[in-house]
Amino acid sequence: MKWWKRLIFSVVSLIFGFVSLEYLFYAFRLLIHAENTTGIYRIENQLLSWLAGFALFVLWFVLAAVYVYVIRKNSSPISLIESDSRKKKTRFRGKWFELILQGAWILTGMGLRWCYLLLVYFPNQI
Repeated sequence: MKWWKRLIFSVVSLIFGFVSLEYLFYAFRLLIHAENTTGIYRIENQLLSWLAGFALFVLWFVLAAVYVYVIRKNSSPISLIESDSRKKKTRFRGKWFELILQGAWILTGMGLRWCYLLLVYFPNQI
């Protein structure tokens, strides 16, 4: 993958990870029907809340799968072909560097969001 594509994917992964933590937390709150103490938005029906939380989780996994597919399509097609001398078979191993790198950026974005919440947002709420 060219450096500019890797840079664009890295920025998108960082933003995706940063936003994903709050999104998944909100989906989990809907899934367990946690009460919203601010009173801004609240789903009254518990079944409807559970369905909305489940749908948000499924949507996140679909978006993550589409993002992985886009990364795999744009990554380098160079792979490693190994041959086993005992079995006389060749094995095809794809390179996973791009997926591991982008996964690390997503986790870094989630970590940055967690640090922001702990250091900036929560101390002001107490």
